Amino acid sequence: MVEEPPPKKTILSSIPGVKFEVPKEIKDTPIRNLVKENTKITSFSEHPSLFKAIHDTDNVVINYLCKNIDEILSIVLTKDDKIHGVVLYSVLKMENPVITTSVAKSPNLIYYAFEILISIQPDHELLIRLVNITYIVLHTVTEEFPNMCGYIVQFLNILQNYCSQSFFESILKNEAEMESTHNWLNSIGFAEVIATEISGTQPKGDPYLDYNTYRYTTLLKLVRLSLHCPILAESFRCQKVIQAVLKPIDGAHKFAIEERLCTILDLYNAETYSYFRDFYLTALHIMDDFKDKGSLLRVAATYIILKMIAYDHVIVEHIEDGYIPGIILNIFYRNAESTELVRAAMSLAKAAIEVPSLMEVMTQIVVPPLISEATKPTNLFITSISYDFLIWCKDRADEDQKFAKSLSLIPLWKPFCKKELKKRLDMIEPYDTESLF
Repeated sequence: MVEEPPPKKTILSSIPGVKFEVPKEIKDTPIRNLVKENTKITSFSEHPSLFKAIHDTDNVVINYLCKNIDEILSIVLTKDDKIHGVVLYSVLKMENPVITTSVAKSPNLIYYAFEILISIQPDHELLIRLVNITYIVLHTVTEEFPNMCGYIVQFLNILQNYCSQSFFESILKNEAEMESTHNWLNSIGFAEVIATEISGTQPKGDPYLDYNTYRYTTLLKLVRLSLHCPILAESFRCQKVIQAVLKPIDGAHKFAIEERLCTILDLYNAETYSYFRDFYLTALHIMDDFKDKGSLLRVAATYIILKMIAYDHVIVEHIEDGYIPGIILNIFYRNAESTELVRAAMSLAKAAIEVPSLMEVMTQIVVPPLISEATKPTNLFITSISYDFLIWCKDRADEDQKFAKSLSLIPLWKPFCKKELKKRLDMIEPYDTESLF
């Protein structure tokens, strides 16, 4: 008896998780004929030409899939038929707009979404499928938000799953395709939902070990992403969100505190500054913590103080003479290895000089040591940042007579301008000076 040769490898065998031989009656029948025969969708999905037909936009095949979309979703979003579930999930991931639109209209989408999401421990594989299918729908059906996708807020309950975090990070991008989604999120009070979630979460331990810390930091990331969406930004700069972010988190992990400071920095602007006055001393304490050698914590705190000086005259009126300039110089000398912190401190010095009531004391305390560092270089970065600041001072003095007068009271200023600073400017004149610092 002659042994039959093994069946030829089909496209289905290249899909992970798919291991079966395509029946001869399916494989040898043109795929359009299967449509005419009203073939069962599971058998139809086994045809070797299925993916090519979708890729080639075969409307007969695509319309047949749309006709059976309810059954397709019942297979993809359950584990009743694992093999065909993998195949049909791959079909949906091809992002054909006609098929995706039919998914968006199917009541089975929301039905199986809630079946998955109400589980105490949602099946990870099904959850990933649901998240990916939902994103494809939102990215494709853009004219208005699909009503069948109203379950997406429930993804906040499963932020411990990275796919949920990734989903929100994707839909909160400032893309034209997501405008209808952003408008829908606004209409349901998404900002207040997030604020409530933050208020109800108390971070305590390492974010990789403590669920509450991971959840807290993820929620803050969603706030920051929303602040960069024009449609959502205004709703997030509200009292409820700000109060939730300002809620004390005593004993929290450093990572959670960093995320909180970065979120405060993004929330702070000309409309919200008054909400943050009580945070001034906390930010100042963090900036002045020299046990911390230059982490993101101190960088963020420094930029928060910068914004407070720029926006809030009440805080400016209560700043002690010489205190902030002293912190700036301590950072400059004791944290020279932390380039981001030193840059933040120099930016703070510039911001303070631009405030009339702070200009004199900041100039007299900060400028002389920087002249010394520029003329006696011991650290290339410190020398460069010193010259950057002093060139900025010279340019500002050309436009601000009061500042020029304040600089003239520094004995080292005029000799420095005539000699070292002139030499430096002559050297870098052919180049873009901003690119050198």
